[in-house]
Amino acid sequence: MGRLAVRQDRRPGQVQHREGHQERDGRSPLLRNASLKAGDDTWYFLRVLRDGRPVAYSSPIWVNDGKQAGSPKAPKGDLSTTGGRWLAGDLNVHSCFSSDVYCAGTDDASAADPFRQGVDVRSRFAEAGSRGLDYLAVTDDNDVRSAKAPGSGSHGVLAIPGYEDKVKGDAHVLGVDKLLGNGDGSAAAINALANEVRAKGGLFQVDHPGSKITKKFAGCDASTLTWGYGFDVRPDTVEVWNPSSSIRAAEDYLDCWLQRGARVALTGGSDAQTQYGQPQGAGYPTTWVLARNRSQGAVLEALRASRTSVSALPPAVGGRPLVIEAKRDGRFVPVIGDDVRPGEKLHVRSLDPLTDGSLRVLANGQTLLDQHLTRDRAIEFTAPAQPGWLRAELRLGNDLLEQTPLCGAIDLGANLCPYDAAMVAMTSPVYVR
Repeated sequence: MGRLAVRQDRRPGQVQHREGHQERDGRSPLLRNASLKAGDDTWYFLRVLRDGRPVAYSSPIWVNDGKQAGSPKAPKGDLSTTGGRWLAGDLNVHSCFSSDVYCAGTDDASAADPFRQGVDVRSRFAEAGSRGLDYLAVTDDNDVRSAKAPGSGSHGVLAIPGYEDKVKGDAHVLGVDKLLGNGDGSAAAINALANEVRAKGGLFQVDHPGSKITKKFAGCDASTLTWGYGFDVRPDTVEVWNPSSSIRAAEDYLDCWLQRGARVALTGGSDAQTQYGQPQGAGYPTTWVLARNRSQGAVLEALRASRTSVSALPPAVGGRPLVIEAKRDGRFVPVIGDDVRPGEKLHVRSLDPLTDGSLRVLANGQTLLDQHLTRDRAIEFTAPAQPGWLRAELRLGNDLLEQTPLCGAIDLGANLCPYDAAMVAMTSPVYVR
């Protein structure tokens, strides 16, 4: 059997490559050495031969010392900008205190189930820290014990208290560490709940309204959604991006709120519950907030002000926010969640200089712009002449992805829609006033 070894030389820009093949008599392999210089090659892959025939390949390895002409620079770690700094987080993860998981010591031993193995609070924060997140909301089902559990707020990650409220659909109550009353569960009672959490400095979110839908959401007919209050309960945010829910349906639900004149932000959450059934864990996707400082209060303030952008990936693996900016006092500044003038010149760009794709800007329910966004570039456009709203999204594909049959009903434990899988990043609205 062929053998292969590779090591990185300590000198910058040079890699030693070893490729082996098996001798005919089956004894130890012969190794060939070759040097690759970053100035000559930007990538290479390794191949294993047996009797002169390839039997295995590696994925590509990129050689880039950052000095080559035209080579992209790695994303910077500091995302400070006018008005604050972009902070990364996940607003929807679960711990051992959630009802759908099992954890030894938390649940009765008779309920042991390896397929429902949960994750304790400290491990959730360790996971978030390893992925470069700044904040994390452990939102267990009608349970707030995570807020005071050992490890909450550890590993350099801010803890955002809250819980997932099981009403006629799922909602997030964020910014409180005590359960609040639902009354009789009517729309009036849930509106009272939302007002109470706002008075306490928190916010109310509708979660994954496109989850397990069996009929396409169209024409603002909310009866097709799992959120049973339709437009009778106004949220502060809508969880548009959830791995097990239809992004398209949630987008359309958000846009229906915007068409009604409401100011509602979008967020994303991994909804990570079990250790093995949902191995993606925290940060897939990541919700970015433009916060005035790195504090719990500033994160909640930014969410209420709609200063959010969602990326498919967390910071540790290259995730960065998509931003919409306007020129103020001679320089471009973020305006997501803010007001702009009708006809004002704007531009949109990804803060990850290595990302490109198909950019779409939606305004007042219509497509305002749809073109390719080149990496490390911005696309300029003009705000619509009529008052309303606009938002942007970046995808790997094109409109053909919206026509596939899998973008219809989502009644599965996982979302298989190519439209959703191709999403890279999306922004909350900018308001045209």
